[in-house]
Amino acid sequence: MDDVQCTGDEDALINCTYNSEHNCVHAEDAGVQCLESECEEESIRLVGGSNETEGRVEVCLGGRWGTVCDDLWGVTDARVICRQLGYPFTGAVAYSFAYYGQGNGPIVLDNVQCTGNE
Repeated sequence: MDDVQCTGDEDALINCTYNSEHNCVHAEDAGVQCLESECEEESIRLVGGSNETEGRVEVCLGGRWGTVCDDLWGVTDARVICRQLGYPFTGAVAYSFAYYGQGNGPIVLDNVQCTGNE
């Protein structure tokens, strides 16, 4: 893609006008930093993993993303997280001791004890 021209209303970059030939090298690779939108209350996300199916568990409470303390954290809790995110939950693995790195927001949940029926 070369000479890409977006109006800002496109849903995807491919919907902008462009020429199919280009004159670029990888030294010109583009990047972006987006502002994080406010989180939706009680939503969860995984951060710091190598893909979207793994990472540190973060929960939105009070309009801020926070972390979950690993006290009492186990495989049943991991299964509930995977299910909530729409991933297969069989074979889920629970990690502790900041396996995916320490968060920097508040710790919003501790002593989580899911039953698996949530």
